[in-house]
Amino acid sequence: MSRQPSRDRHGARGGRVPAPLRTAAERLALGAVAGLATALVLLWGGLAWHTARLAGAGAAVVVALAAWAASTVPPPSQPRSLPGSDAPRRPDRTDRDRQGP
Repeated sequence: MSRQPSRDRHGARGGRVPAPLRTAAERLALGAVAGLATALVLLWGGLAWHTARLAGAGAAVVVALAAWAASTVPPPSQPRSLPGSDAPRRPDRTDRDRQGP
């Protein structure tokens, strides 16, 4: 029995988009959808087309920048555990609370 290398869902010849380009495209698409939704809601609410389009463009930029800013936040650190225990330490308890009467 020979093992064959696993293939992604596009097959061996499927084009791969570099991760930074894919991420940028996802953020821009998210901003575009948010901008379009904002413009449509404002149009439905009775605003002029020019004003709704301007607000939608602003929302698209804000959402795309917020997605980028969220990606710069570092991941949370691992919780510290008690000595000799696998349970994470509760931050609301102090050593004084653990001592009996």
